[in-house]
Amino acid sequence: MLVTTEAVVLSTLKYGETSKIAHIYTKDFGKTSIIAKGVRTAKSKLASFIEPLNYCNFTFYKKRTSNLHLLSKAEFVKNFPYIKNSFHNLIIGFSLLEAIMKTQEENDANVDIFNLLIKSISLLNEQEVSPFSVFASFHIYLSKKLGFMLNFNDFEIKDKCNNFSILFNIENGKIDSSKEKSNGNSIPLNSQVLEKIKKLSNLKIEECPIIEITESELRYVNDLFIRYYSYHLDKAICFNSLDFLQNK
Repeated sequence: MLVTTEAVVLSTLKYGETSKIAHIYTKDFGKTSIIAKGVRTAKSKLASFIEPLNYCNFTFYKKRTSNLHLLSKAEFVKNFPYIKNSFHNLIIGFSLLEAIMKTQEENDANVDIFNLLIKSISLLNEQEVSPFSVFASFHIYLSKKLGFMLNFNDFEIKDKCNNFSILFNIENGKIDSSKEKSNGNSIPLNSQVLEKIKKLSNLKIEECPIIEITESELRYVNDLFIRYYSYHLDKAICFNSLDFLQNK
């Protein structure tokens, strides 16, 4: 069956001498894979489309008995030139793709999550927007759409020195500021970062530039969500792309 759908390229790998396999997140079919035959040859007209972060209309032969489908043609829906010219934006963009790869099941379409990804990548393409704020806002909304939203309604900093550690409960998504020792379901996090996350959770993702997340604060945000996803999805989650920030 020949189908056409909007999709974002999540990752690619070489196949044989001239082809590529692309893992894509589609609007209509969820996460799936396509093979682009001959795409690594000089004459290929499809080579420019099969790259991570590309947002395209893909037409492919969808097989009923396989998760690998044959690409027929492609065209860009929207280009994101700034992302690929900014180190920080590119790394955060790759980390968002990783999040989709590791939290979404094959052939499980979710239009809300697809639209969230597109909005987030579009924000990363804006020069004045902090990529780390996009990262935080994306994961706030992704966790909500996955069914285990954060609950910071009772969290309020009353201490003037607002950088102490408090406990975040990864089981129920709530804050425990009782200063008790962390147990297996709680992790200590910087309260100033949590205050920013709380503010972001009350904003639309398009409004995330209002709250600036710094590179040093990104570590706390990353730690929160990898532990949160790992617990609720019952599998180890990490965002390897962020290692490039630490090793730059």
